[in-house]
Amino acid sequence: MTGTARKPTYHDLLSDLKKFNQEKNFDVYVPSIGKNVKFKPLTVKQQKELIKSGIDQRVQNLSFVTLLNNIITDNLVDKGATISTIDKSPIMIALRANSLPGELKLTVNDEDVLIDIHTHVKSFSKHKFPEKKKTFTVSKGPIEVDGSIPTIDEDTVINKTFKKTFGGQKGDEQDIVITTIGEIFVYELVKYISKIRFAVEGQDQTEVDFKTLPPKQMVELFETLPMSISQLLINKVNEFKEFDSNFLTVMGPEGEVTIPVDVTLFASE
Repeated sequence: MTGTARKPTYHDLLSDLKKFNQEKNFDVYVPSIGKNVKFKPLTVKQQKELIKSGIDQRVQNLSFVTLLNNIITDNLVDKGATISTIDKSPIMIALRANSLPGELKLTVNDEDVLIDIHTHVKSFSKHKFPEKKKTFTVSKGPIEVDGSIPTIDEDTVINKTFKKTFGGQKGDEQDIVITTIGEIFVYELVKYISKIRFAVEGQDQTEVDFKTLPPKQMVELFETLPMSISQLLINKVNEFKEFDSNFLTVMGPEGEVTIPVDVTLFASE
């Protein structure tokens, strides 16, 4: 007796689609390690979350930034690879290029500009971040600060702490914005610090491993540093941002165009 074939169910299709997403991975160039790493493509759910999270643009949308980190972590096939914050832009642009067909339409000076994003992504492998620049030391007088590019996991921890501390503020909107800008300035620089040393001749050196501290203590220590140290840190961070421009800047029909890593990158036409 021939058995009746079981009719596929919702759960069968859901399982098949999840398996398809797991298997349909592709190479994405990661500049901090100078090689391709396997990623899964973006899903419709992730696109929806990006668009929804990108609507709130007050000062700096940390929810959106954290969502980008989470998507990179979730879609990364090689879980042994360490992804840094300088990898975020090229990875998200590559994920977008793989997931949405056609050219990327940007608005520049009130005019639509079409960008061949797929060709742009192919140029990413020309840019590898120098190994010797991944860590740095700045000093002023008896104070010495070791720094490094934060991983996206470290970035997420600090962002969540910031949001928990300042996300529920109430009061005058302008006062809240002013306060938030100042706090973001501090929290962004804190991410780059690895160790702080204080050494005065004739005394034992004091050294603190910054990464082992709770975020609140990180901020307290950082705010006690002289302003001259923060300026040296800013200079280093700006070097990382300058490297990021290799992936965000592309030639359009009438000159250079900047690709925004925001909701417009992931909204399909």
